[in-house]
Amino acid sequence: MRVVISLFSIFLFVNLTFAQETHYDDVLWRDFNAGFVVDIYDDTPIFDFKTIDDDQLDTDIFYGHVVILQFVASWCPYSEDQMKSIYSICSKWPDDVLVLTVSVDDENGQQAFIDLINKYNYPFYFTLDPTERIFKLFAQSHSTLPRVVVANRKGKIVGMFDEHTRKTKRIMKRIVRKSVWG
Repeated sequence: MRVVISLFSIFLFVNLTFAQETHYDDVLWRDFNAGFVVDIYDDTPIFDFKTIDDDQLDTDIFYGHVVILQFVASWCPYSEDQMKSIYSICSKWPDDVLVLTVSVDDENGQQAFIDLINKYNYPFYFTLDPTERIFKLFAQSHSTLPRVVVANRKGKIVGMFDEHTRKTKRIMKRIVRKSVWG
């Protein structure tokens, strides 16, 4: 009996420790305790932002599109790889998917971020958020980076990621594809 209870306890501990919320064959995804302040099915917070090209925009431009909102920093070693992954995903549906990349770099890192995006010339919207005004709408201050939120055409959050792995890229691609095709 002790062996059964011990095995059950280990099984329960492992499942709770590495639990992830998934629905519809990984079409919705959220890591538990990942520092987000939004959740699956929440409306995407509304905010305005200034692009690095000095265009003043707000989230109304995203209406009717699938949106990938990526939070990065120039000092984060995974941010550049994740941008490449997001580009490979969204390039399949250029008319349907919009990407907003938000740099939380302080003033010292902003030029490194601008150099990084100029290196690749991605068709994303880019904004600087050194005070984390936008970031705090989605995650707790000083949460890990990179961090991604995916919203469907109706503005509902359908995916949240706080890491960049092959698995999360695969799941993000499924979520975007499902959101584009309905």
